[in-house]
Amino acid sequence: MLAAYLKDVNDHIHIVRRLDFTDPTRIEQTYREHHEVVQRLLARDVDGAKLLLQRHIRKSAEVAKAITLTQLAQQRILAHAKR
Repeated sequence: MLAAYLKDVNDHIHIVRRLDFTDPTRIEQTYREHHEVVQRLLARDVDGAKLLLQRHIRKSAEVAKAITLTQLAQQRILAHAKR
């Protein structure tokens, strides 16, 4: 059941991960954030883990949004330059 849940989550965040994992610094930061969440879970601090995970998800979504907007703007500039 847990494996099915993890697969579902991975399927939903695949595109965000693809956009977000373009910078080695961001990858390292993501691993650190995941480690902190696991440490909270091991300490049975469910509320702390939940807070860190929510923060991580928001940050990842913001990075993916910024990358997407930047790529769209670059495409717009290229299309305009071709005219």
